[in-house]
Amino acid sequence: MLNRPSKRADDALAEVRRVAKKYKNDVQNISLVPCDLQEFQSVRTAAAALHHKCKDGIDVLCNNSGVVELPNVPTTDGFAGEIQANHLGHFLLTAEVWPLLERAAQARGESRVVNHTSSASQLVWMPLFHGLRQGVQTRFFENDMNNVGHPTSFIGRAQRCSESKYANVVFTHALASKQSIVKSLCAHPGVVVANPVPDQSRGCAFRAQTVGDHARAHSDPTTHISTIFMAGCVILEPTQQNTEDGAMGILAACLLPEAKSGEIWGPAGFGRAGPVVGEEITSGMGCLTQSRDESVTRLWEASEAAIGTDFVFLSDVRDGDISTPQKRPSLPRVGSRAFSPLWD
Repeated sequence: MLNRPSKRADDALAEVRRVAKKYKNDVQNISLVPCDLQEFQSVRTAAAALHHKCKDGIDVLCNNSGVVELPNVPTTDGFAGEIQANHLGHFLLTAEVWPLLERAAQARGESRVVNHTSSASQLVWMPLFHGLRQGVQTRFFENDMNNVGHPTSFIGRAQRCSESKYANVVFTHALASKQSIVKSLCAHPGVVVANPVPDQSRGCAFRAQTVGDHARAHSDPTTHISTIFMAGCVILEPTQQNTEDGAMGILAACLLPEAKSGEIWGPAGFGRAGPVVGEEITSGMGCLTQSRDESVTRLWEASEAAIGTDFVFLSDVRDGDISTPQKRPSLPRVGSRAFSPLWD
C-alpha cells in the first residue's frame, strides 16, 4: 500500500491485515510504503522502495488516488494539487516502476496498470466548463497557478477536476496503444454516496451544498451554476451507489482474468449506477474539437515535461525507438496573466 503517512493509512493497513489473517493469508508481506503523490521526490523514493521490495516484479499497479476541491495552493513542485495528485504523480510512479511491471508480465504471463477515473472526466467536452478549448489542455499540466482556471470559482474547480480525471482516461489509452506487454485498464465508480452521516446519506448532495456555500462566500461569479448543480444532485441522489458497489469497477479491472487492455470498467457509459461492465475506453475519448491521438500527444508530452524525465518502455515499443531515460530541465515558472472567470 502506498499512502501518505496518516492515521487513515495505518487504519487501512490494519484492516487489510485483519482480513488477510481471517482467510489465513500471510500478513508479513502486507506493508505500507510512504508516498505523497503531490511531491515528486516522495514518489521517486516510494518507487525506489518498490524496486527493493518487489524484485520479482509487480503484478498489478492500482493508481487509485483521487482528490477534488483542494485549496488553490501550488504543490512543492508548483502544480495544482488535483492535477499532480490525480495524474502527474501516477504518471511518474508508473514510469518509475515500469520495469517491474514488464518483469512480472514476462515471468508470469501478465501484469496490469489500473487507473481510476470518474464521470467528471466527461466535463472536458462541455462548453459550459471549457468553452471551445475542450479535451486535454496542456496549460493545466504546467507549474503556473495563474493558468489553471479561476482560483475559487465553481467553474475553475470543475475545470481542474475534469482535466485531471480525463487525463486518467487518456493515460490508460496511451499505455494500451504504445505497448502490449503490460495490460492498461481504467475504472470508474459511477456516482457514489460518500461520507454518510447517521441521519441520512448525504453524498453528492452534501458535496453540492458545500460547493454552493463556498461559491456564495467568495462572491463567485458562477454562483448560479453551482446552485443549479446542487439542485440537480439533490434530485438525482436516489440513483447513487454505495461505496461497496462503487468499488466494483476498480476490483474488476484489477482482478478479472477476462479484463482486456484498453478497457474501462464501471457502470455502462459512465453511468451513475448499475452493474459493472467492461467497455472500450475510447468510448469516453475524443470529439470534433480534439481527436484521440491529439489528446494522447498533448498529455504525454506535457506529463513528461512536468516530471522532468521521459517515460521509457523497455520492450515492445509500438511507435518509436527504445532509449534510456533522459533527464529534462526543470520547467520554468510562467509569468502571471489575466484570465476570464468563466472560460479559463
